Amino acid sequence: MSLPNRNTLILALVLAGALALRLYELAKPSLWLDEILTVQLSTGRGYAHSAFPQHELIAAPVELIGLDHAPPFWRIWTNLKQDVHPPLFYLVLRAWRELFGDGDFAIRMLSVTLSLAAIVMLYLAAKPQFGAATALWACALMALAGPQIEYAQENRSYMLLLVALLAAAAALVRIEKDGPRAARCAALGLAVLGALLTHYAAVPAVGLLGLYVLLRFRGPALRAAVLALASAGAVYALAWGPFWLEQMRGFDERIGFTTTGSASTLRTLRHAAELPLRFFTEAAIRPTWAGALASVLYVLPLLLIVARRRADLLLWWLWLVGYVSFVTLSDLLRGGRALELIRYTLAASPAAYVLAAAMLSDARPRWQRHAVPAALALACLAALPAAYVRMKADWRGLARFFESRATQDDVIVVSSGDENDWRARCMYVCLRHYARRPALPVVFLSKPDARVTEQLAAHDVWLLSGAYVVHDEPLLPGWHQVEMRGDPMAGTVAQLRYAHFSPSPGTPGEGRGEGSSAPARNSPLQTNPHPNPLPEYRARGQEEYRVRGPELLTER
Repeated sequence: MSLPNRNTLILALVLAGALALRLYELAKPSLWLDEILTVQLSTGRGYAHSAFPQHELIAAPVELIGLDHAPPFWRIWTNLKQDVHPPLFYLVLRAWRELFGDGDFAIRMLSVTLSLAAIVMLYLAAKPQFGAATALWACALMALAGPQIEYAQENRSYMLLLVALLAAAAALVRIEKDGPRAARCAALGLAVLGALLTHYAAVPAVGLLGLYVLLRFRGPALRAAVLALASAGAVYALAWGPFWLEQMRGFDERIGFTTTGSASTLRTLRHAAELPLRFFTEAAIRPTWAGALASVLYVLPLLLIVARRRADLLLWWLWLVGYVSFVTLSDLLRGGRALELIRYTLAASPAAYVLAAAMLSDARPRWQRHAVPAALALACLAALPAAYVRMKADWRGLARFFESRATQDDVIVVSSGDENDWRARCMYVCLRHYARRPALPVVFLSKPDARVTEQLAAHDVWLLSGAYVVHDEPLLPGWHQVEMRGDPMAGTVAQLRYAHFSPSPGTPGEGRGEGSSAPARNSPLQTNPHPNPLPEYRARGQEEYRVRGPELLTER
């Protein structure tokens, strides 16, 4: 039995280091909103929380998160019309949950595992072009990069996207180097199909792979690669096209948070210039000249391709520059801010790691070949603490507060502006995920409702509000606050108890407290003449958070 060679051992050490960095504090922060919604979608129920009616007490709310009595897995494919992603990651997550359970650690381990697989795929893609040393440096940079660690610790589809794109790149390089064998072409087609079914961010990346094929391939290799890419696109269009059309209805509204009314051309271009540096570290403080330094990764490889015939850099340069150009143009045309949110350009990050490791890989003094990747690796190590700084909501803490005090006789009231108030409804989903007790009755209110108020009078109420500070509650006149806990990134969970309610004139009532009166049993629904006070009420809470935000975060 032969021992592994040196390169295999080094790759194993890189993977071991990457695993350690990704396991550190993996389950310490609770799942954030997008992660919990991802768990919900993996059940096949779609966004079931959006179907709850307004102003109607729901005595037995349906299951939202758990796999008990979940629809069959194929319903994931057909129940994503309110989402903005293809289905593959949700299908993989469903299988993972069936095997390993629903704890935060278990759920996030899927992304950790995929992150390690992406590093292996990067090695397989870079080694045939640049040799083992350069490929190992690229893998080390990917293992240490802050954004890679951050998104490897999130239950999202970005790591699966990187695995698929890098597998496609590895197959493409093999076809170019060794010829278009059937297995390689099949691997290329399957990897491209997997990427397209994982995230819509794969579309420009796959287009750039196709452009590389047209520029570099000839003869049988060209025909085989084009056939593989076209076949993947055709299968994708047939299998997912009808559901994609369903998602497109309201798609722009659902991704409205990626646009801003204050976007400027100069600001967008500055973000694009800084992006290669941000692929290595998302440290909050960057010098003003960072854009000029990072832009070297755009310019120098092109000079090497033209002046020194470094055709081996072309694939990765096209991938980086083409992808960033696509996102930059999109932001400029629609006033977007996708460049500010690095997850929307993470698909281009492997190209940055390869270019950084490979630009000087043919330098005569051997030490120069290692200078750039070594310096960047040290910079990533120095910035590692920033990779674990997450400004996310503490849903686990809010649920613990709720579970320790709620009883089976209590009712949850969600302060919901209307049936499309996604923030309030998502807050309810997050609380349900961590509060593992049987679901309490719930009602979604947008304004005071006499009929609902009468039904609630005999119960303590748990109010879920998107505002961080709750001083009083216009939804429930007659209830006073007993306890509350707020999170500046989530909202407030407050326990309310009935104190006083003034029924209609001539209507007798029973009070829960001394000197109080309750709404009459079986009284007719009273029309509420008062305007909805919630917009002003929410504005007060948000303004207080805006002014006291840093202080509130420090207190937490």
